[in-house]
Amino acid sequence: MPSFALGAAYLAGLQVGVFKDLEDIAKLWQKDQDFKPDMDSGKRKDLYQGWQKAVACLLK
Repeated sequence: MPSFALGAAYLAGLQVGVFKDLEDIAKLWQKDQDFKPDMDSGKRKDLYQGWQKAVACLLK
């Protein structure tokens, strides 16, 4: 389940009293995966510069 959907469900449960507080919800959370960057730093820099150009064009 996407994390945003799970978060919405937790907050809805908190609102209607399924959970007493945020600590109840925190007890249910478990890490599913770790994501670690492995992209070459030169490629990352090039892609970031391209993204910055695209954003600059949108803001003109």
